[in-house]
Amino acid sequence: MLKPNENSGNNGTNIGNAHLLINKVRVAEIKSEHSIIVEVLDGSKSTEGEYSLVKGDIICVNYSDTNERAIELISKLNAGSIVNISRHNTTKPSNIKPYKTLECTGIDIYDSDGENVIEYF
Repeated sequence: MLKPNENSGNNGTNIGNAHLLINKVRVAEIKSEHSIIVEVLDGSKSTEGEYSLVKGDIICVNYSDTNERAIELISKLNAGSIVNISRHNTTKPSNIKPYKTLECTGIDIYDSDGENVIEYF
């Protein structure tokens, strides 16, 4: 589910320059050093809309090839890793086949239990 950053002052309904967090996704595949396929673990169908993601959605997450911190953190991931992903705007996900696609800027890595963030960006 797309969630506004608590510090953004955005309630999630304003489509502007909010910093959005997609909480708890499971890495399904590492496509490249700056692209991963993930499954959304948080969210419900009741929150579904053209700008939101819901539990079970599979999405492709792309980072800029110049985003060195994201590339560093992606290199530490494996299939099954639990992460948060974030982006700086609320543009709706593109529907490029076979997955919805998001351009993201941040990533947080959880411990093996998926309870505590151990590295973040």
